[in-house]
Amino acid sequence: MKGYLKSVDNCSLEGLEYAQRFANETGIDATDSRPCIARLFYEGMPEKSLGRKPGAFIIALELKVAGLPVVAISKQLEAFGGRCSPPLRKNILANVLRGVEKDIYEKRYSCDKLEAFCIGDMCPFKGKGGLNLSEGQKSSFTAFGALGWVAYLSGSAVKVFMTLINLRVKKGRDPDAMFTFDFGQLEASSGVSRSGLRKHLEKLRDVGLIEHLKIGTTWNSGTRLQTEVRLASPIPSPTKMGLVPLRAQDKDSL
Repeated sequence: MKGYLKSVDNCSLEGLEYAQRFANETGIDATDSRPCIARLFYEGMPEKSLGRKPGAFIIALELKVAGLPVVAISKQLEAFGGRCSPPLRKNILANVLRGVEKDIYEKRYSCDKLEAFCIGDMCPFKGKGGLNLSEGQKSSFTAFGALGWVAYLSGSAVKVFMTLINLRVKKGRDPDAMFTFDFGQLEASSGVSRSGLRKHLEKLRDVGLIEHLKIGTTWNSGTRLQTEVRLASPIPSPTKMGLVPLRAQDKDSL
């Protein structure tokens, strides 16, 4: 039994080391680097588990959800394909990349589908519902609408905040957890021009919907500095905060 526990502990520690290495080499944030995906990336597929092509798809989807640009994802897929035996052909990798770019694939694989690569209780993602959307996470959208925040924000600011909630959920973060993204990712998801994103983020912080905001660089690149955000949880009430609806503000200015 002691030998077994030792092997499990070594596997867990190695998985955590893989996760840090995966973050460093791919350029994603360390908080987006799951040990199971990192083990898949570096170790390949154990017998009777995922095939090579499905494994490549899972890795590509993970990198997409983490906000990595397509060019960078392609580079990492080539690295993974080269470690396979025999190596994955370029046309297979191209098909994987085209597949993962489809809008229907927006959520990373849940933990229960990656048990062959799980490192157990040492995983920092354990105990978070397997990264599946929980009722608590869904309630953020409901609370935002029920509290009437739409009357207190511009349409663009509403889109940005709703997108931030969606990004947090996709990344599997708890409502009060920090998460990161790049401006290109926020622009593509919200439909708001990146030239105005900083203004809207600062507005959301000023009214209390964002508790922590650290702006990074605003372009997509493999070496970008991402923006850090922690949303207010629970969603505060604008009336209790003494805020004035936009229409009332406009009347006061007449």
